Amino acid sequence: MRVMKMAGLALVLQLGLAATAMAQCMTLSVPDTLSYTVQVAEISLEQPVTRKFYYEAYNPNIQDELLFIDLQKISGPAIGDWRYQWCEDPATDPHAQCRPIQPWETGFSINDTLYSEDGSLYDVEFYAIIYGTATLDLVLTREFCPDEQIHHVLTLTVEPLSGLPEQPETLALEPAWPNPFNPISHLPFVLEHAGEVRVDVYDLQGRVVATPLWSNLPAGRHEALFDGSGLSSGRYTYTVRTDDMSFSAPLTLIK
Repeated sequence: MRVMKMAGLALVLQLGLAATAMAQCMTLSVPDTLSYTVQVAEISLEQPVTRKFYYEAYNPNIQDELLFIDLQKISGPAIGDWRYQWCEDPATDPHAQCRPIQPWETGFSINDTLYSEDGSLYDVEFYAIIYGTATLDLVLTREFCPDEQIHHVLTLTVEPLSGLPEQPETLALEPAWPNPFNPISHLPFVLEHAGEVRVDVYDLQGRVVATPLWSNLPAGRHEALFDGSGLSSGRYTYTVRTDDMSFSAPLTLIK
């Protein structure tokens, strides 16, 4: 009897391993376009502009599969003037929730479970109440094929209708140099007007690992000097903030 139980257990394990080996990647339908430009006569809290980039996933397996989502803000208006978030679409789940990028972070990494032979509809949402351009970096990784990532750069531009005055930008970001770097990188930017500026560097978990600059500065070109000597190799994001604007860009530390 014991031999039969052992044989049965071995068969179950063998079948489980075989099912794992035969598992297919979930299928993912992606947006037709990764960039929108919208012209509106007026934009405000009462008249916002919203755009959604849709992703539809289906898991054909008899096993559940994880979908890993990494959403990072590359550049754009400060959070509050715009909102950026990943959502499960209410059309498929009445209890679906959205995960926004919070004011204290430049992005996030989360995961969702797609159950056996089931699908889900997701979207990346931009919500704007001022004119501007924003860019997000999205990486989707499927548990059963982690080397076949879907990497999209999503952009929304909201501008006034032709003939209307554009809202001037008070901050411009220049490319960090060197990048990749070890251990020092220069983070240049240009101020249109004098004011308080803060430069923060974040890790992939959205934690502030350094604040190389926080000061009142005159108008003109400036640089923050970032020293990554005490940090591990990897990808980071830095954000330059003024009272009315915020821009972010990636950094790569290689030791």
